[in-house]
Amino acid sequence: NFRYLLALQLATSLANRLDKKTDGQLWRMRTENLTTALRNCFCRDGVWYDQQESLDRSQHVATFLVLTGLLEGEAANALFDQVVDSSMEKSTAILILASPYMHYYLFEALSKLNRKQDIHDIIEFRWGRWLDQGAVTTWENWEIDFPDGSACHGWSAHPLLYLNNH
Repeated sequence: NFRYLLALQLATSLANRLDKKTDGQLWRMRTENLTTALRNCFCRDGVWYDQQESLDRSQHVATFLVLTGLLEGEAANALFDQVVDSSMEKSTAILILASPYMHYYLFEALSKLNRKQDIHDIIEFRWGRWLDQGAVTTWENWEIDFPDGSACHGWSAHPLLYLNNH
């Protein structure tokens, strides 16, 4: 749902840049409707949850709250303290951990919050483990001890972007 919201926001922006006013209005209306629905379903007492009747909270939702602008400023940074703690396996970690691939979006949110050092710290901690274990490729997930776990998963190589350009 939140990724779809981001796509709607991007479609609105693109339509407006291309001077497609009717399309832009349509996408903006869909964006507003989805935003309202997401708030009504997943935000309770100012806290965002993964499911309507669950207390689960994840890095995924936190990431898209920032990328879509639903959460900004101090509230976004406070939530991202929890996001970083979860990636760094600190005792204060309370959010469900995102996959290596999903950390691309997480890093984009950290960039938006101007928290570049956190990106580098997470890369060193999480991807560094693989290097310490002798890996020469990036894995599909943090552990690949399941039958079809891939030890060579290109989508998990995105940290190179942040090490080289950020």
